[in-house]
Amino acid sequence: MPHWLAILNAGGTRSIHTRHNSSWDVLPPYLFLPLSSMLVYRYMRTSTLQEFRQEKAKFVYSNPNYVKDAHVFTGRRNRNDSYYTNLTITTLMATGNNVSASITLQMMSGGDFRVSQKLCDIMKEAWIVNFMRAHSDIDSTCPFPPGTYHIFNMVLPPKNMPIPMVASDYYIILEMYLTKTKEQIAKLTSSLRYVETKWKKP
Repeated sequence: MPHWLAILNAGGTRSIHTRHNSSWDVLPPYLFLPLSSMLVYRYMRTSTLQEFRQEKAKFVYSNPNYVKDAHVFTGRRNRNDSYYTNLTITTLMATGNNVSASITLQMMSGGDFRVSQKLCDIMKEAWIVNFMRAHSDIDSTCPFPPGTYHIFNMVLPPKNMPIPMVASDYYIILEMYLTKTKEQIAKLTSSLRYVETKWKKP
């Protein structure tokens, strides 16, 4: 039995919803955060460069009772550079397991995957902590006090993500909400486009 499946069977707080019996069923529930980023490169014997190109990140909702000044932008410095996402948000309350996050990945070819988890439980994953330290000013100690937080130069999927994503185009929905009442705090959308280009040696 995979380690992540054993965790689920042990009765953790994570929840997973899959459809169409897709290959998402074999992925661990903590695989996608956000709160998340990205470019995984694979150099094939055919000298083909395969990558996920992130596009069009935007906040579609932010609840003024809990957050303010929510901004996100995806772009690149020049034509030959990778795409990066930068995000800033100000929270108006302490956030811990009183807040949960969910990520939905919708495959353009059909099928979707959704995972949700309490915020402090997310921060127990070592690869998430390492990712946040590299791309944010967020302290890994949860809960987090009210304040302004930044995520910078984020690539999706994260380079240190344990398992590669299936080759496909995706629509991504990241939501944060109050754990008890399900009241929405913020909602962010983005997309990942799977592309293949010929790789030229420097």
